[in-house]
Amino acid sequence: MKKKFSRWYIMYAVALALLPALLFLTTQFKTPSELLTPPSLSGTNLEIEKAFKEYIGSRQEYTLQYPSSGEYRSAFILRDLDLDGKDEAIVFYTLKSDETVVRTTILDMVNDKWKVIYDEPGYGTNILSVSFDDFNSDGNLEIISSWSLFESTTSKTLAIHSIMTGGEEPIELETLVNQSYTFAKVVDMDSDGVDEVLVTWLDATDQNLPKSYASLLKQDKDGTINQMGESILLDASVSSYSSLKLEKNSNGKTIAFLDAYKGEDTMITEVIWWDETERTLVAPLFDSDTLNNIKTLRSPAIPSVDIDSDKEIEIPINIPQNGKEYEKETQLNLFAFAVPNGNELVPKCYGYINTLMDCFFKLPAGYESHILAYRLSDESVTTFYWTDDGITRGDPLFSLVATEASKLDDDASYTLRVDYYDMVAYGTLTSAGEKLGFTNELIEKSLLFYDDLV
Repeated sequence: MKKKFSRWYIMYAVALALLPALLFLTTQFKTPSELLTPPSLSGTNLEIEKAFKEYIGSRQEYTLQYPSSGEYRSAFILRDLDLDGKDEAIVFYTLKSDETVVRTTILDMVNDKWKVIYDEPGYGTNILSVSFDDFNSDGNLEIISSWSLFESTTSKTLAIHSIMTGGEEPIELETLVNQSYTFAKVVDMDSDGVDEVLVTWLDATDQNLPKSYASLLKQDKDGTINQMGESILLDASVSSYSSLKLEKNSNGKTIAFLDAYKGEDTMITEVIWWDETERTLVAPLFDSDTLNNIKTLRSPAIPSVDIDSDKEIEIPINIPQNGKEYEKETQLNLFAFAVPNGNELVPKCYGYINTLMDCFFKLPAGYESHILAYRLSDESVTTFYWTDDGITRGDPLFSLVATEASKLDDDASYTLRVDYYDMVAYGTLTSAGEKLGFTNELIEKSLLFYDDLV
């Protein structure tokens, strides 16, 4: 018993000796809530926060809100709004007492101290983005903000405010635009050197036949913003808009390529431009009979892109092929990247798309009617075959495999290889392929990674 007591005594003494060190280490670890807390503010932002807290007061609990997209995503947006050479601060927040409305507050430096000079409710439960522009070149900024209700992707509001200043008077905002929208982008559509806003919106008055429209909003010299020309119809069956790309053609006309999803893996592209003669927007690929954009419908959902770096944006479209069916193999769709010409699409190049690596295998010119591509059902290997009739496949020309580089065996056999970030495409060229003019170098150069071009 004495021996056992002695052992416990020694353990107790060791524990006491280690206790200060354990307490020190424990105090160095942060709780989960502390780990999730944003880093402390400093400098100007700290001064702004102090002034904001004083304005809100200790009786009100609040939560700062952050724009979820766009250039400005911080809690405090600094910008010289009244063009006095000093920045003002825009703050978005919700009060605990009313979390359904994001409020907009502007603070300015008054007598060397930050002070709230504007505070009004916004247009939704979330602030999506904030940007600034001078829409009529009068030297005064307009604020463009977009809002959503709860987590909705369809119920969104576009707001444009002019900034009213009067010498020593506080800043005031005048609402120029307040409308629901599905997509909006600041762009110079009429190529006159000043920006407009291209906006799409949904009219669901007739629930059996909802209609989607595109409008162009422009600011006049008197400061008001009005719609240019008439609204035009777009495909109303899209589930969401992806992105807008701009191209300026040889005549100086700005052409907008608006990609949109129809479900998870199907996409269309609306082509839109401003017709100066008719004074209206034009969407030449929209079918007014079906109220759809059938010509650009494709799956998988591949975005429009300048695939060949010639400063023209091409739209990928499916080209039907009728090759024979084979067990445990899937025939790949042939794709063309095409450019709009009036209300038609003119293919520029053909090939096959690998969605795993976001790449396009570009076929040599004139080969589009003589190549069939089949992928094994386990999606491991794609083999390209020659065909004389577009139906029956002949000799295999080469094969391609796409995988993560870390999964490529050191003893794997191949004649060609292309590395792309953490992925790798490799394969083998056959003698039949060589006879038809394919080389390992040609195949490697024909893999175009459109993800880098978008």
